[in-house]
Amino acid sequence: MMLRSLSADFLKIRGKGIWLLIILAPLGVVAIEALNFGLRLDYLSKTYADDLWEDSSERRPCSFRSPYI
Repeated sequence: MMLRSLSADFLKIRGKGIWLLIILAPLGVVAIEALNFGLRLDYLSKTYADDLWEDSSERRPCSFRSPYI
């Protein structure tokens, strides 16, 4: 019974091009995340070019102080 129901649903969506969307949507998300990472890395590399590998915690005091320290 369940198999007949699933096969009927697959027949309904077969000609609608939803399969293309199912395949392209994850690839689009990965591409957008890669673009976001690349742009952010480029911006941060230019902003902190003089001390790119320096620890930023030494330069700026943290406003949050843990009660356990």
